Amino acid sequence: MSIASRGFGAAGAMAVLLTTSACGFFGSTGSTPPHVTEDQLVGHWRGDCGATMDVRGDHSFTVKDFAVEFEGAGTKPRLVSADGTWRLSRAIENVRPQELVLDLKDKVHRLPVGGESENVVLDLVVGDPDYAYECAFKAEPAT
Repeated sequence: MSIASRGFGAAGAMAVLLTTSACGFFGSTGSTPPHVTEDQLVGHWRGDCGATMDVRGDHSFTVKDFAVEFEGAGTKPRLVSADGTWRLSRAIENVRPQELVLDLKDKVHRLPVGGESENVVLDLVVGDPDYAYECAFKAEPAT
């Protein structure tokens, strides 16, 4: 076997692996993330990790116990309570969903929009993707 054919075999195997990984990443269930408007993001959000987030119509927000750093298994995330500004990013078909982008203490945090249009979920993932700290935020009804 020549070096060129070995290289092609390795490249072909990598292409299959990437294709398989991408299918898993984009969801093999056929469900697509919901499309949301800025108005749908305004309100009080509670994370399953205990964090809260108040997103306001003037593009400001406040978070409490929001994870900004995570060193990995066996450690606790660094939590902050602070104010910042936000924006909604556009989705790129088959690449990334819309994201709530938070500018918080000179660092950007991207929370992909998931769930269903009636039950939107904002996912916070902090740290190494293999050992990440995750928190799913759901909107709480106005009282």
